[in-house]
Amino acid sequence: MKPASTFQCGLVSLRDLYAFARKHFENEEALRLERTELGRQYSKIVDGIVSTIPDTEGFYLWGAYSEKGLWQNIYLGMAGYGAMKSLKKRIREELKDERCTLWRVVYTYDNLMAIRDRIHDGKYAASWKRAMRKSGTTHVAWLSAPNTPNENVRNVESDLIEALNPRANLN
Repeated sequence: MKPASTFQCGLVSLRDLYAFARKHFENEEALRLERTELGRQYSKIVDGIVSTIPDTEGFYLWGAYSEKGLWQNIYLGMAGYGAMKSLKKRIREELKDERCTLWRVVYTYDNLMAIRDRIHDGKYAASWKRAMRKSGTTHVAWLSAPNTPNENVRNVESDLIEALNPRANLN
């Protein structure tokens, strides 16, 4: 039996990323995955957002507060039980690779897909569609769960998805 683990949890705001999207919405280069000056600026904001998240296994939940202040679950994910060994790295990767979801604050879905066609020569349609299911996210909540036995992880994830019913996990 593994020793008891120390769990940590936190909540990070995506406010600064939305401000970036609003500021640069007229420049489609801000949506590129390739390295650009705007991409470096965006990455610096992401690095600041994830700086308090530990490099450990765990679960994370993309969500939003409604106008009435009620939490809405959008997407549940996990990190550390497969190829991506760190909550910090996993959340960082998603915030970078799925940045188009943040631009939903200034563009329609169809506008974003047209931009994707232009800047990526028609590639990445499936990943952009998946990312845009997370539209409206204002925060990412995370829980470190170090030393969780790998054989239990999928069951925990399934139970959390069933209990929390995050809309982007539903196919």
